[in-house]
Amino acid sequence: MFEHNLDPGTINALDAIGVSSGCDCLEVGPGGGSIAEWLCTKIGPEGKVTAVDLNTRLIDVLEYANLEARKLNVVTEDLPRREYDLVHPPFLLAHLPER
Repeated sequence: MFEHNLDPGTINALDAIGVSSGCDCLEVGPGGGSIAEWLCTKIGPEGKVTAVDLNTRLIDVLEYANLEARKLNVVTEDLPRREYDLVHPPFLLAHLPER
């Protein structure tokens, strides 16, 4: 519910910066996956969303051909290496002890 209250503002910001068809996106800590889901529909089959989290159970159930869910600890493991059009880390800093 928390993320759904913030989603409209996030979606407006992502639209404003030009997220569009064919984008390659990385979401770090997607939570329930509502923005990952929106990104998948926004970027279409030409794009890709990689969603990384400590626990992927909430995004594993999303069925999008352009979504890759990966279990990853961003403190101790490297992020997938490639160029992204968008990196979206909602609330990531709140969970990092070294911030």
